[in-house]
Amino acid sequence: MIRLGKDGKMNIYMIGPTYPYRGGIAHYTTLLFREFRKKHNVTLCAVKRQYPMWLYPGETDRDPSKEYLTEEGIEYMLDSMNPLTWFKIIAHIRKIKPDVVIIPWWVTFWTVQYWTICAPIRWFKLSKVLFVCHNVVEHESSKLKTFLTRLVLSKGDYFLVHSGEVKDTLLKLLPNAKIGVKGHPKYDFFKTAQTDRDAQREKYGFEQDDLVLLFFGFVRKYKGVPVLLDAMKTLAPKYNNIKLLLVGEAWHEEETVIEEKIASYGLKEQVVRVNAYVPNEDVQLYFNASDVAVFPYSTATASGALQIALAMDVPVIATRMSCFEEIVDENESGFIIPPDDPNAIVDAVEKFMNDGEINRQLIQDMKVHIGKQNKQVDWEEMADFLTELVESGTHAD
Repeated sequence: MIRLGKDGKMNIYMIGPTYPYRGGIAHYTTLLFREFRKKHNVTLCAVKRQYPMWLYPGETDRDPSKEYLTEEGIEYMLDSMNPLTWFKIIAHIRKIKPDVVIIPWWVTFWTVQYWTICAPIRWFKLSKVLFVCHNVVEHESSKLKTFLTRLVLSKGDYFLVHSGEVKDTLLKLLPNAKIGVKGHPKYDFFKTAQTDRDAQREKYGFEQDDLVLLFFGFVRKYKGVPVLLDAMKTLAPKYNNIKLLLVGEAWHEEETVIEEKIASYGLKEQVVRVNAYVPNEDVQLYFNASDVAVFPYSTATASGALQIALAMDVPVIATRMSCFEEIVDENESGFIIPPDDPNAIVDAVEKFMNDGEINRQLIQDMKVHIGKQNKQVDWEEMADFLTELVESGTHAD
């Protein structure tokens, strides 16, 4: 248990990526830092070198956005490949004497670095440690990665997860873990000025009467894009006004699979492919051009892209994973379907059609519901939730 100072503030030390690095973890770290510092004393020890590029599966880990997300007062100290910086951070923590050190966990690449930092914190009782577990075990996991995850997370005092499924996974590794469960806040910072929806749809060759499905985010094996294309193979001959906007940089061999399916299924007129990382200022354009966002994942622990879709008031079709089921209100903000089932995608998409035309009333009703839902989850709530978890020292779910 931690007692707050007389001013009611906690001393918080955060470690993690932020700008100039790209992606959901960097955005999450920055937004949480922004919110914490409104009420507490916060230090963000940011990553100054993340991955060696020979290990990174994408083109670059740097954010190409012109409108980037950052905050003042960030200290860039952590070099993933330089152990001297890890020990420098330990000395920094010893000097600052924070109440809690908050660290994101999502991939075992960070095992050695985080263990080296966290072990002395525990040994010398320098601070409490809270892990924000975006994943517990990786999507492409192994026994070795599970062992490494347990090794690092065993140094934590508290844990935040975003779904009951991830909580259950964590408890299998650490049965006595003190875990808080809270839904992922919305990435509403992408929602800026209104854009011209008609012009954006015209840019991609979509007609105003087309039902445009959107897949958005890094294309990885577990995200089920081939299954979505299998569904489009069924939908395309029945509805010439159903289109798919497939947006996101492909990792590994996934682009080859996509290209082969589009060609063999004859979907070149129905699928618009954008194989690139989307800069912040363009994210809203793709969602505004779309009617329904689809998340055909075979496994999932959380999805930043889903949070963007809801922040943009876009109805969703998502697979039956706890991280989706706990966020998507069935029949009100979207539809939940079984994973790895193209026919289930077809059935869900057809609910947005009415005699071959878009069911505009259903989409509008869902947008209204999503708008109300969005008011219930924000970054202030998340910061307060974590403060309460650390201060009370008890389960917060």
